[in-house]
Amino acid sequence: MRTLFVLALMTSTALAQTMPKPADTIPQSFGIVDHMAFHDNVNTPPGFVYGDPQYDAIIQPWLAKSGVRFIRGPSCTGFNSMILHRIQESLALGIKFSIVLEQGFNASTLDACYNNFAGQINDYEGSNEPDLGERCAAITANQTIAWNAVQADALIKHVPLWGPSLTLTNPVNWLANCAPLNKVAAAGNWHTYIHAANPEAGIWMTSYLDHCNKVFGGETCNITEFGYRTCQPGETSPSLNRIACVSQPISARYFTRWVLYNKKLGYGQMYAHQIADNHGPALNPTTGQYDEQSGYGVAFDWLGVPKPAGATLSTLLARFKDPTTFSPTPLAYAITHVSGNAGVRIDDLYQKSTGEYMLVVWLGQPGWGVDSINNYIPVTVAPEVVNIQLGTSATSISIDTYEDDGSVVTVRHAGVAGLFRDVKVTDKIRVIRFK
Repeated sequence: MRTLFVLALMTSTALAQTMPKPADTIPQSFGIVDHMAFHDNVNTPPGFVYGDPQYDAIIQPWLAKSGVRFIRGPSCTGFNSMILHRIQESLALGIKFSIVLEQGFNASTLDACYNNFAGQINDYEGSNEPDLGERCAAITANQTIAWNAVQADALIKHVPLWGPSLTLTNPVNWLANCAPLNKVAAAGNWHTYIHAANPEAGIWMTSYLDHCNKVFGGETCNITEFGYRTCQPGETSPSLNRIACVSQPISARYFTRWVLYNKKLGYGQMYAHQIADNHGPALNPTTGQYDEQSGYGVAFDWLGVPKPAGATLSTLLARFKDPTTFSPTPLAYAITHVSGNAGVRIDDLYQKSTGEYMLVVWLGQPGWGVDSINNYIPVTVAPEVVNIQLGTSATSISIDTYEDDGSVVTVRHAGVAGLFRDVKVTDKIRVIRFK
């Protein structure tokens, strides 16, 4: 539905100045996990999306048009002709890699690994989720080995080594027994799974950021895995899986909000988990539970059927793409409640090198829940009506609404300086663009 915007002249009001982020911050911060080492085997069905030739026919074309600039994986071990071919394809798209140095890696192979990626390694990481089974002393020792190996290698020492990816670590316990990791890590690293919660729910993302800052001594915190399980056919209730799921439309809605919310909070780079499902929708007849690793694909299911979140994220990256270096210009603006939903409203400001501002606004409330008998249901979020006052004259107005099917609906208006009355804000991302 098209929202009507009634424009009036701005009144003289003192507004707070805000420094916008460059719009290219979004595509320059976003990456995705690509399990390019996966392949056909006896446990995968005909047409498995990571098999041959499906990978080249489905995943690579999506990467080419998606705007993704960074891939997490594979590791520095186990290269074969299939993996090298897939790396070469991604390098041809200008993609850079985040490479995990797992515990026990062979330092003598680091140069060969670097060359296999043609030097296009954005960063190395410490081991993957070691806190699921190790204490801080062992994690620190392994990270120190990796740090010393990278620093001693003249070819790769310029590549930053992020910390190990942590997920369950309690910073109080860590700091009671071990020092922060900032001396052996160039940045923090966390996995921020939130199950079926909306990105802004409770204190999930703020707590993860606080924990990461403490364990890594205040360094920038990067997210190397975040994502949702989409519900499998027949998975109608949280009782059917230890890890709750969301519908595909809700995943599309939440993912765009999650990317923007991460930058609002101050996270660094982020890697969505993962391009495509790598587990099928099997129901275990013994436990009555669906495979808890199923459904994590962002862009495809395990047979290559597209998911809307892949399209929505591609559009987000394309709309914010602007690699020209420039210095943003501060803007004064204010958003005031008029009527309707007075819940959690989120806004953030970006700017392109053309001078165009991109004011992002949405309601950070859940669009997914359960009914009285514990079955999943979509939740309707009532809109909020607001006034938006700008401290500059707008020559053109465009409003982009990111829909759950991966499309973007744009409504354009002639520019009038100042005050935008009765603007509807919903739980879908809305980007208000103007100069």
